[in-house]
Amino acid sequence: MATVTEENMLGVREVVAVGLFLAGLFFLMSLLTFNPDDSGWSQSGASSAFQNAGGIMGAWLSDLAFSVFGFESYLFPVLIAWYGYFFYQQGISKSSKWSIFFHWLGLIITLIAGTVIFYLHVPRFIVELPNGSGGILGQEAGDALLLLLNETNATLLSVSIFVLGLSFLMGFSWLNVIDAIGKYTLLSFNIVNRVLFVGQPVAVGVAIEAATKKKR
Repeated sequence: MATVTEENMLGVREVVAVGLFLAGLFFLMSLLTFNPDDSGWSQSGASSAFQNAGGIMGAWLSDLAFSVFGFESYLFPVLIAWYGYFFYQQGISKSSKWSIFFHWLGLIITLIAGTVIFYLHVPRFIVELPNGSGGILGQEAGDALLLLLNETNATLLSVSIFVLGLSFLMGFSWLNVIDAIGKYTLLSFNIVNRVLFVGQPVAVGVAIEAATKKKR
């Protein structure tokens, strides 16, 4: 009975993961085919025909996302797909209230800080967005920061909050990321040295192997 339950739950996780992946793909296609002439959340549109690949739903969704979040809207399809992968791997886990709180806190501050960065430093591209590169959220939060700080300090604060928010959101440690970057950088040098100097001892490789054995 337990085996059947586990198999059923695996099937449910697969369905949810595929559904979220398709939802993220639809969101991405809607954003990529955004057209200012389509009727959407912020405008009635100049034509009754929709140029958006997602039709009327895609036009409204992309217009709403770009109006509020600007170019950071492209983060949402990635998050949706990541939630699908996470749900497939973990299922419904009983997380503590604090972990749930920090997860949603990370999502909120990541979105706010990201829109501010876009608003301050990313000019309008070929695609004309309804409310600029940072959207309504980036414009309001960015102007509020600029009243308190200069542009350099506002940027530094926004980047720091963005990095902190990603750590809360994804649940990883930046120290581990730095450690992994250093490890694979040394491994890359080791491979290059072995290719260029075949048969010669490589100090980097020896050091990495010794460190790995020590951790075990």
